[in-house]
Amino acid sequence: MTVESGYAEINGARIYYEVAGEGPPLVFLHCFTLDRRMWDEQFALFAAGHRVVRYDLRGFGSSDLPTSAPFSNHDDLRLLLDHLGIERAHLCGLSSGGGLAIDVALEYPERVLSLVLIASALGGSRGGLGSMTATMVAMQAAAGRGDLDEAKRIWVGSPLFAPASRDPELARRLSEIVDDWSGWQLTHQPNHLDPDPPAAQRIGRLVAPALVLIGELDNEVVQSTAAEIETNAPNARRVVVRDAGHLANLEAPEVVNDLIAAFLAEG
Repeated sequence: MTVESGYAEINGARIYYEVAGEGPPLVFLHCFTLDRRMWDEQFALFAAGHRVVRYDLRGFGSSDLPTSAPFSNHDDLRLLLDHLGIERAHLCGLSSGGGLAIDVALEYPERVLSLVLIASALGGSRGGLGSMTATMVAMQAAAGRGDLDEAKRIWVGSPLFAPASRDPELARRLSEIVDDWSGWQLTHQPNHLDPDPPAAQRIGRLVAPALVLIGELDNEVVQSTAAEIETNAPNARRVVVRDAGHLANLEAPEVVNDLIAAFLAEG
């Protein structure tokens, strides 16, 4: 497999990307604290029938850190698609990456073919953090003391990662990626421009076909968000991935890959 990699200059930031394969474009969007490597089990596989793209958001992986200038992840993605000459794409995102996919589909519906939303966030949802509240408070406290290493240990040891950590090799990989994370978001005031109104207030306008995947063992708030998306988005279908948690694409890659492939084939 030939992989094209490079940097796109987008609104004053260098965004690192990787592209492989030919066919209908499929873009993978990573979650908070991880980077493009979380899609290792999908990238090469789907490159057999798609032009696959994965990239690092600002402040993650090999992309630049945010600056004092305002930015938006959804606009960054639109401009990355322009840079790559992609008019329309399937978007596959996990957690905050799923929330980003929804934002793009609402802000730029003409650019989106379909959505795969795994353990997806939803901008403006009132679900809160639920059982992850204590983890986030402890992370922020550690970062406030200047101990980013401890903040990262708290995150990787949180209930959100517990199902994935049953596999020692997967636990090692996740720790490695989180260790590489800049931690910028814990030590700086975000200057991100969120869509207004937020996605939760417009989810009924999400007309793109959407496969909503949720791990059986995932956080109760994420479960509720998946149900909210399925209930309110007119073309959304929810599927539960048995014995998997928040990182279902890594915990149960064969199951998730089969579900994604069947969904994409429908289009």
